[in-house]
Amino acid sequence: MQRMGASAVVVGDNINSPTLVSMYAGEDASDVKIPSVFISKGKICLIISNLLFFQKTKTKTKTKK
Repeated sequence: MQRMGASAVVVGDNINSPTLVSMYAGEDASDVKIPSVFISKGKICLIISNLLFFQKTKTKTKTKK
């Protein structure tokens, strides 16, 4: 993601796990400079639904002009 220009990464759990997973690199990751965070499935679903809602709203606003 960093090579593609990302300034940060949010990783969402794909299962309803009661605990969060610690993210770590299995190899040298000293070249990774961007922050990352792992969040629950519920939180990532909320973020995605909000992004889709605001994208849809923005698209409707542009087509009305």
